[in-house]
Amino acid sequence: MNVLQVAPFDTTIHIYFNYYQEDTFYFSRLIYSAEASFIRQDTLVKIDRSAVKEKFRFALSQDQTKIALFSIGENLTTAVFDVGAGVLLYQNILKLTGIGERENFRNFTVTDDGNVFVLFEVDNDSGEKNHHFNLLKSIDNQTYSLHRIPMPNKYSSGVKFAYDNKNRRLGIAGLYSNKYESETNGYYMLNTKVSELQTDEGFVFVEYDDDLVREMYGKKKGKNNEIRDQVIKKLIWRADGGLILLTEMEKEYIRRSALSTMPTLGSPSLGSQNYGNRGLVDYYHEDMMIFSVFPDGTEHWRKILFKKQFSQDDDGAFSSFFLFSTPSRLHIVYNDEIKNSNTISEYVIDPLGRFERNAVLNTDYQELKLRFQDAVQTGSNSFVVPSEKNYKLSLVKVTF
Repeated sequence: MNVLQVAPFDTTIHIYFNYYQEDTFYFSRLIYSAEASFIRQDTLVKIDRSAVKEKFRFALSQDQTKIALFSIGENLTTAVFDVGAGVLLYQNILKLTGIGERENFRNFTVTDDGNVFVLFEVDNDSGEKNHHFNLLKSIDNQTYSLHRIPMPNKYSSGVKFAYDNKNRRLGIAGLYSNKYESETNGYYMLNTKVSELQTDEGFVFVEYDDDLVREMYGKKKGKNNEIRDQVIKKLIWRADGGLILLTEMEKEYIRRSALSTMPTLGSPSLGSQNYGNRGLVDYYHEDMMIFSVFPDGTEHWRKILFKKQFSQDDDGAFSSFFLFSTPSRLHIVYNDEIKNSNTISEYVIDPLGRFERNAVLNTDYQELKLRFQDAVQTGSNSFVVPSEKNYKLSLVKVTF
């Protein structure tokens, strides 16, 4: 059994999972009461195993009323369900020839009304004239429309897709480079009403200027206005239909020592696979940029938020940040340092871009090591963050 999603509701908890039995693929759910008492098991769909070779993935709508099961290979196979009724709304298969391949897949979103958006990125190579995105949108829950968004002669260092269920707008944004992935020169963005989505769309490109580069580095760096190692992390809707783009600096270095190059148990020189010469991996998660943009693509404000996080051989699990949002504020919560006794800090940003930095709590003598990347917002003033220390997993609730 492969558990795909745990979805909590007011009075019940749903656990979605899939399994194979002989030549049939089953997608099912277990329903428990809020007190964890078993209520029932539903089989939502059965699919002939020979019809789909790729692994299924899972998506949940923002209001948790719709769920989608999908797989991407030569075909896009999609099944969308109503959570409350536990029934299949529709199922379809689309051949992806000329649209995208599995390695081109970037995002799958199911909306509150059951529609589906699928994003592919094609030919993302430096200087590639054919670089573009393909966006699929479901129509009448049966077929798809195709929308092409060109990005010639620019390299994308990452992309995020966001859907505004209230205003029925879609947003696509990321950072671009004119030469190399690690040297970003600005950001690109598409923000439009779904009803106005065209077959051929275009991004708004905003280049970094001297002031932004000077603020990041303290002086102009190099001949071009470039900022290194930034990747997009979040794309957030504003109340007016605009978008907020949040990035973070990420770097990873592998250091090899004399010990890591010597034959060890499991090394090729001893007749089996080598697991001992990987070396040490350093992870850096540093300064963030935040851009707030009006619905028409005009920049409202921008800020650079400074932080420095360094760790080794932990896959950066305790670095980066958690975004806690309310209608009037954004809270960016993170570990000041990656160590056992640590201060938890936050940046609080208002709608005009004004911000302050606060200390949230201290983990001295608390036996906590918090993984903010895995935190979950549970209310307008609270979130839950897991702690992993000395092989012990704890859940910490933070209330403002």
